Amino acid sequence: MVIQTAETHYPEASTQTTTEGSILQPLIEPSRRYAIILARMIAPNCRFLTIGRSLTYRYGAFHTLSRPTLLQALPASLEPARTRRALTAATNNPAAELR
Repeated sequence: MVIQTAETHYPEASTQTTTEGSILQPLIEPSRRYAIILARMIAPNCRFLTIGRSLTYRYGAFHTLSRPTLLQALPASLEPARTRRALTAATNNPAAELR
């Protein structure tokens, strides 16, 4: 969400570059690493660790994984189709750990 906020409030930031690349690059790299961690936290049975006190926090936690999936900017170690299926299964079955 930080990257989206930066793009919204500073639209020129996504086009400005430095010798290292985009000005947003320091925000993008940690986000990509965290997306890998989130993808690994979705269990094979489509259960996801409860984060926070409500389902709102759970779905908010998926933002860092779903945004790069939507923009086709996933790290090479994550397959886009597999990530979409895992996100869909985890969000369609919110009470999986209650069974």
